[in-house]
Amino acid sequence: MQKMQILKNIIQLITARPGLTPVEIAEHLKIPQPRVTSSLATHMAKPNPVFRRERFKPLGRMTTYRYYMLTQPAPRITSEAVEAPPPNVQEEEQQVADSIRVQIKRLAEAIASEVASRMLAELEVAISEKLKTLTLPQIAAAVSGKQAAPLNKLKVHVVGAYNGQIATLKQEFGEMRLSFSNADENLHQLKDKARNADHVCIMTKFISHKHVEVVQSAKPRNVHLVDGAVSNLRDKLTEIYVNEPSAA
Repeated sequence: MQKMQILKNIIQLITARPGLTPVEIAEHLKIPQPRVTSSLATHMAKPNPVFRRERFKPLGRMTTYRYYMLTQPAPRITSEAVEAPPPNVQEEEQQVADSIRVQIKRLAEAIASEVASRMLAELEVAISEKLKTLTLPQIAAAVSGKQAAPLNKLKVHVVGAYNGQIATLKQEFGEMRLSFSNADENLHQLKDKARNADHVCIMTKFISHKHVEVVQSAKPRNVHLVDGAVSNLRDKLTEIYVNEPSAA
């Protein structure tokens, strides 16, 4: 629709229904409100406009204008159409400042959330790398909160472990002075090793009763009968690490 046609339609509508607002005019003509507002503003800027307008503020809404033909009488003031007072500059500035503060707060919260997520990810990586350098007993002591024993002085002899398990156990419990005997160990050598150990762990599933008697005859300070596989032995070694107050 051309501008002149829009203005012509507005004139006809206001002549028939004086006191309409730009929103109401747009609804009646079924055209976008910005085109109505632009047409009215352009015409009102001319030396001899055919319209006059009255400012009013509907309850709970922004200030707007009602439009009349110059030949039409002024509107009767009612509670629903009260002329709005001049805009409060300070109030508008305060609203703008409040809006800016809200946006700044939202931006700060978004930045803080992003920073926290990145720090958490970096911390998880650092902890994972640190755990790789610790042995199982060290981790257990840290979790339990107990002071770890000086395991470089703690001698633990294991009876019944397979050769394939020995290297792994020594690596996992590297701060212990671990020694090992299997079922083929010379009984006199077994007795000497048991006598010189602070703790002796006997894996009963893989050792005969005769080996148990030899160890007990050596009278070591502590004898532990471990029933089950190597996982049970790991649990026992960890328990010794955590609970041993000091080496003999």
